[in-house]
Amino acid sequence: MAAQAKTPKPSEQAPVAARRVSFSEMKPSTAAPTFSVPGDKRDSTICWILFVIATCVRFYRLGMPSSVVFDEYHFGTFVDNILSGATHFDIHPPLGKLTLAVFGYLVGYRPDPKFGYDEIGKEYGGVLYYPLREIAAIFGVVTVPLMYSTARNIGVSWVGSLLVAGLFCFDNLNIVESRLILMDSQIVFYLVLSLFCALHLWRSAPGSWSRFWWLTATGLVCGCSISVKWTALATPGLIAIVSFFGLHFMDDPLSLLECVWAGVMGLGLYAALFWVHFKTLTHTGPGVGFFPQEFRKTLIGEPEYDPTVKRKPFFELFTYLNKYMFTANAGITTRHHWESYWYQWVVNWRGLLYSNTSIEGKWASVYLFSNPIICWACAGFVGLFMIGFLFSIRYRDAKWLKALRRESFLYARRTSIFLFWGWLINLLPYILVDRSAFVYHYLPGLIYAQLLSGVMVDQLPKKLRAVAVLVLLSASVASFVYFAPWIYCTPLTSDEHAERRWLKRWD
Repeated sequence: MAAQAKTPKPSEQAPVAARRVSFSEMKPSTAAPTFSVPGDKRDSTICWILFVIATCVRFYRLGMPSSVVFDEYHFGTFVDNILSGATHFDIHPPLGKLTLAVFGYLVGYRPDPKFGYDEIGKEYGGVLYYPLREIAAIFGVVTVPLMYSTARNIGVSWVGSLLVAGLFCFDNLNIVESRLILMDSQIVFYLVLSLFCALHLWRSAPGSWSRFWWLTATGLVCGCSISVKWTALATPGLIAIVSFFGLHFMDDPLSLLECVWAGVMGLGLYAALFWVHFKTLTHTGPGVGFFPQEFRKTLIGEPEYDPTVKRKPFFELFTYLNKYMFTANAGITTRHHWESYWYQWVVNWRGLLYSNTSIEGKWASVYLFSNPIICWACAGFVGLFMIGFLFSIRYRDAKWLKALRRESFLYARRTSIFLFWGWLINLLPYILVDRSAFVYHYLPGLIYAQLLSGVMVDQLPKKLRAVAVLVLLSASVASFVYFAPWIYCTPLTSDEHAERRWLKRWD
């Protein structure tokens, strides 16, 4: 564990208003470590316990339902196309699908020529679909202890960090998305990891090998996040803004050379993954019409196939396809029955029915929505922060508020502002753009709301903090257990389903 900064005597301290308090000095009153603490037995033990719990939660009944669920229709098809070399087109970058294809292949998944992901609800039968869901589950599992470690790096106490990890671990939204052949568990993992790396980067000494290592790691991981889906752009963008201008957690901004290096790492990885993607496209396929004619001539099975023709220059093809992806994304105007709006996500107003199967007079469903206790608690903490922040501005000259402006208060305020912006920026695209969106688009923003919850709880006295965390976690686990049938596709009677529909739009 990194050594703690020596606290100067009261007579040696300059007034807070008279000097800029550095991020490394601004520690919460609990003296929580500001760096990763692999040597701390308590934190290490908690991380392992969280790992075991997350494994049980995400792998239980992983094979259910044994049919194609919602967007498995798309991503299962993409995996089969990659493994068979069929040319295909997707509006998202290739990393998530390449990950599923590579690791799926390594653990035994093979495309079945007799089976196609051509219908939602279609039974898998003898298709070995389980490994693809396992990969998504693994990303979901490792993110739970990573959330704990990230909260610790922000400066949250171990009790508050346990709350953060618990809110993430038992949230239905995260659990369901990490149990199916989908991309979101990968996105969430890379976003949390990019924030974890950035926190280390911002604390590293300029010119040190540690600075270079964390700079490179941050750039690469941010590149990974946007290489799964462009919807992950908010966190890399926020990290770039803080790094470039030296805001919140930094005494000074990164140098221009360091900013360029991080950008080269991220964008270089993004481009390299497209190079790999193009190499997998060897045969004609369902997406061949989205590619230029020069590229089609290199595809086996195309009428104009010519084995002597060289492939189109990489950067020309890379630019062409990314422009096409952007146009296709912007051109989505079709409305969807299960679409929802950003303000509905914040209060858990509307979910998404993933699967609904009749079994011996009962109904087995997978319903995608957030754990009500967790979602409402996070919304409450965000609301409390906004009210508190506005009051701190309104009464900035009040004596009682000035008395609170100790270093731990300033630290929490600065951290909370950063996390609030992370929450808000992730919602802005869905606030400003009118297109079909779904509740799973709230996942990146919910990460920041959960981290903010840990910071807010830490402002309570120690005893009250422990009680608050115990109550919130107990209620979250109880809610998780009650709504578990909607996660694990457990058959219920119509009346049992109706009992769980607390809001009208949970249809």
